[in-house]
Amino acid sequence: DGEVRPRLKLVGEEDTMDSFDEGEKDGRGSGEVGGNQVGNNNNNNSTSCALFEKYNTPHPDGEPVTDDLFGTPTHYQTTQQTASDDLIVFIDPLDGTREYIENRIHNVQCLIGITCNGIPIAGAVGLPFGTGAVNSEENEIEVAYGMVMPQDLTLLSSVEKLAAVVGDGKKRNQNVVNSQWNVIYSGVKCYDALNRMSLDDAAITLEKGLMSGLDAANEEDDETLVVLSGDSKKPALQMAMDCLEKQILVQPSTLGGTSDGDDLKQRLCPPYRKIISGGCGNKILYLGRRHQQLVEKRRRQHQTNDESATATSTASSPQSPIVGSISIAPPGSSSWDTAAPTAVLLAMDTNSLVTDLVGRPLIYDGIHLTNECGVVVSSGEIAVGVHRELCGRLARDESFCMEVGVEVDTR
Repeated sequence: DGEVRPRLKLVGEEDTMDSFDEGEKDGRGSGEVGGNQVGNNNNNNSTSCALFEKYNTPHPDGEPVTDDLFGTPTHYQTTQQTASDDLIVFIDPLDGTREYIENRIHNVQCLIGITCNGIPIAGAVGLPFGTGAVNSEENEIEVAYGMVMPQDLTLLSSVEKLAAVVGDGKKRNQNVVNSQWNVIYSGVKCYDALNRMSLDDAAITLEKGLMSGLDAANEEDDETLVVLSGDSKKPALQMAMDCLEKQILVQPSTLGGTSDGDDLKQRLCPPYRKIISGGCGNKILYLGRRHQQLVEKRRRQHQTNDESATATSTASSPQSPIVGSISIAPPGSSSWDTAAPTAVLLAMDTNSLVTDLVGRPLIYDGIHLTNECGVVVSSGEIAVGVHRELCGRLARDESFCMEVGVEVDTR
């Protein structure tokens, strides 16, 4: 029809760089829409039908299972599409494989993320094992979704024009780290499970014990910084946590502050609670949800304060900045682990921040699929400040940079 359309690529967890590159060469591999690997496969049709019947699941050919998550957006901005635009759909059918095997099912998620020229703009995070108690009749499948657009729409121009080539030869849209965002969609929908899980008593006890840390964090004081990390033994994670705990999250007096305290040092030293949690998407989604809870709590407090001030004819006191949460992950996660939850988080908190361990934006080019320098995610004004301070220190740490294979920042 002559209309110029962007390129669309699908990248799943099972895809390798070799298979993706093959699709790039001839337009027929698993990496290209319209390729032989995308769409119905008649050879396997009878097998797939049997599987749908076995699990009491509607077959998409005869009974579509799509359900429109979105209504009409309140506002929408876009750029003119060009043939050089890259839209990539990153799919992870089971984020938290280890957690699934260990029966930590509330850490398991299904992720679908969409990036435009290297920027996550939309995502859906499915929680397939329910939001209520295991084996509960109220147990539902939950889907959190979000879509954002940068306020500076030139950031969505072709990545070939905007990306800065850094020392490792990979292209990153450097400006996205400081971008402001407009929320197009954000919400949660729940669905009845067609096939409810049934776990034995031992698995239920294990799951409750592992979830208790996050449950306790939800009850933390507003001024407590929640720090999420995994149990990886990788040196990069240990070095990052040591920097956070021994150099940043220490008392202001230790940093050389006075009794009055340096404002920045005091703000970057809130009390904190460290929690070990699994699943990359699980941790990022938690940050967004905790931020929403804190914002709602502040809104109710502000409303109460305003009513009290009106009754006593006094000015209500200003509220302190939200402390929030931070998540730190070592090298090893992939684009499909972070694309979807990043978009969902940005839709929940437009001031949240996602970078690697030295403060650079993550790469979403569909070729370099591993987050080789780890991931740091923060939500809340104080948490974002801690995030930037941590990445700045690590970027100037020669030993750490040697460990993750990046050049030391000498600025």
